[in-house]
Amino acid sequence: IVLICIYFFHLYKSHSKLFNPFLFFCSWLAMGIAFHMQIFPLDMTVADRWFYLPIFGLIGMIGVATESSQNFFKKIYLQKAGYIVAVVIVVILSIRTIIRNTNWSDSITLYRHDAKLYPNYNIEANLGAELILKNKYHEASQHLKKSTELFPYDTSLYNLGVAYSQIGNSQQAIEFYSKAIATKNTSIAHKQIMLSSCKELARTFVIQKKFREGKKLIRKTLKSYPEDVDLWIFLAICEYELHNQNDALSAAEIAKKLKSDENTNYIYSQILNKQQIRFE
Repeated sequence: IVLICIYFFHLYKSHSKLFNPFLFFCSWLAMGIAFHMQIFPLDMTVADRWFYLPIFGLIGMIGVATESSQNFFKKIYLQKAGYIVAVVIVVILSIRTIIRNTNWSDSITLYRHDAKLYPNYNIEANLGAELILKNKYHEASQHLKKSTELFPYDTSLYNLGVAYSQIGNSQQAIEFYSKAIATKNTSIAHKQIMLSSCKELARTFVIQKKFREGKKLIRKTLKSYPEDVDLWIFLAICEYELHNQNDALSAAEIAKKLKSDENTNYIYSQILNKQQIRFE
């Protein structure tokens, strides 16, 4: 900032015609980058896309500086020094790019490498999610737990619930599904994460035969998602196991209307005929 102020003074004294263009591009850069200055803390440390807008201001400033310094660089030795500096910068950045490319063979390899360098909730969350896709639930739970300790947001909480559920730790699964539901809007897919968390929590309640807790959760969730067939199926099972035959049959009928398939037909038939429901 000090150097820019000094350069402003230099332009005003020596190249007054270039003063306004430089002020314009400098203002562009300042406004473009102001949103990402961490004055109000952001969830991410840095993202390359944040510089897409400000870079036009920076390029403009460099252009004005080049225009005002033409006479200075007419000397041969300064031109040669400029070329050497440019080549050195390109070579260094090229080597660094090649080194960085060797860190990647797949997503898990890259995340594991970066996770060792410094703690970051996003890296840990992405690594956990990738490990879940590979059915490595124990390892996934370790990284997702680190992520939630650094920054407990809905997606990592939900994925941690999934990992614990697959491991067979139902109590931990219930805890983290509940935390995911209770979080504020912390991701662009918050509504979908909340619905998935509610459904998985309801499924866990049914498996654990905690039908009253399941019924309470599902009734509340259906107010926001009245057309989700899975919720109606879980509600039908809970009502049936609580010996509320009419309410169970009504919920099963709604599920069947929303999606008539083998699963909904089975649930409806079992309730109608007062038979045991087998559910996994």
